[in-house]
Amino acid sequence: MCSALFFHNDGCMIFCTCKSSGIRHIIRFFVLHLASSLDAPFASFSLVRLCSEKDIDEVLQIHTVYNNVSKGQVAKTADLVKAFGTDDHEEACLQILAKGELQVSKGERDASIEGLFKEIATIVSTKCINPDTQRPYTTSQIEGAMRDIHFSVKPTQGAKSQALHVIRQLKETIAIERAQMSIKIMLPKKDAKRVKALVVPMLAEIEEEEWTPDLELTANIDPGIYRTLDETIQGETRGQGSLDILSVTNLHD
Repeated sequence: MCSALFFHNDGCMIFCTCKSSGIRHIIRFFVLHLASSLDAPFASFSLVRLCSEKDIDEVLQIHTVYNNVSKGQVAKTADLVKAFGTDDHEEACLQILAKGELQVSKGERDASIEGLFKEIATIVSTKCINPDTQRPYTTSQIEGAMRDIHFSVKPTQGAKSQALHVIRQLKETIAIERAQMSIKIMLPKKDAKRVKALVVPMLAEIEEEEWTPDLELTANIDPGIYRTLDETIQGETRGQGSLDILSVTNLHD
C-alpha cells in the first residue's frame, strides 16, 4: 500500500502519485470547493477536511480513480488494491482525501506569496492613515514600507491577522495609525437613489440619512475607500455630488 500520497493541482484535477508504487492515480475535484476549503492558498495540507466539512458529492466530480482522465482510463483493480488495499473506488477516493498532501511548485508558491503580500498591503492601506496628513496611504506606499522593514509573509496565516502585525511593525518606521473617517455625502435628487445603491456597500456605517430634497448621508468609512468613493460620486453625478471629510478618528490597538 501507499506510504505517502502527493498531489499536483492542475486546474480541475488533482493528480495523485503513490510513492511506494510510482503509479499515478487521478481524482477530479470541483476546484471552487477545493480552494474555498483551504486555510492557506498554497501550504501543504491534509485533504481530510474536505470530507468532514462538505458532502463528498460536493467535492468530487466523480467517485472514480483514473490513470488517464483524457483517455478515460480507469485505474486497474490490481493497481487500486496495491495502492489502497481495496478495489472500491469510493474508498480509494476517501483514502486520497484523508492521507494526501498537496504539493505546490516553487513558481505557484512564489506567486501565492506575492499575492498574499499585496493583499496584506491592501488591507493596511484601507484601514490606516498618515496621522500627520490625516490621509490614507496608497497600497504601493505600504508595499514599499513593508519591503523596507523586510516583512516576511507567513503562508499559513491569514491576511487580516498579518495586516495587524504589519501595522505594529510599520509604526516603528513611518507615521501610521488605524483610523476611521466620518464623512458627509450629498447626492442630487435626480441621481440619489441610483448612486446611493452604488456607494452604500462602501460605507462602514450610516449614521444619518436626510432628504432635503437632495440626499445627504453622514457615515463612517475606512480611509482607503475615500478615493474610490469620491470618484464614484463625482462620476455618477457628473460632478454635482459631493464628499466631505467631517473628522478622522484614530483607532488604537
